[in-house]
Amino acid sequence: MSKVTAGFQDKLNKLTAFLEKDTDILLGYLFGSQATDKAGPLSDVDIAVLLKSTSKKELFAKRLVLLREFTKIFAANDIDLVILNEAPIALKYNILKNSKPLYIFDENLHFQLVQETISQYLDFKPVLEYHYKSLQKRIEDDQYAN
Repeated sequence: MSKVTAGFQDKLNKLTAFLEKDTDILLGYLFGSQATDKAGPLSDVDIAVLLKSTSKKELFAKRLVLLREFTKIFAANDIDLVILNEAPIALKYNILKNSKPLYIFDENLHFQLVQETISQYLDFKPVLEYHYKSLQKRIEDDQYAN
């Protein structure tokens, strides 16, 4: 199990400072192997943000800006950025369940996002499980490509 190195912590501190300054960012999270101390030498950096913007065009433009900035901060191209505004519910649930908050503009907003995500995920979970079981059966029956 890998622990956060001093160098990586410095980069996280720079990332947090950036998130705090950007007025379009409401919430920021580190998730994936870096957040669960399971990172290896080839691990990427997984970051999720909730933005004020809601239009697809604004979200896309902001994604490009954030990827550029995060790439500079981490001096790496292996950045996985999820915009929570448009993330599928299962992904959003897993991010919030297994992440480390880096920046929370408003605790109430964070709580509301977690509460709504859990509620939506639990409503959706039976459908998701049905599809997973159906897919598993098709794979086992060698009918996946048909």
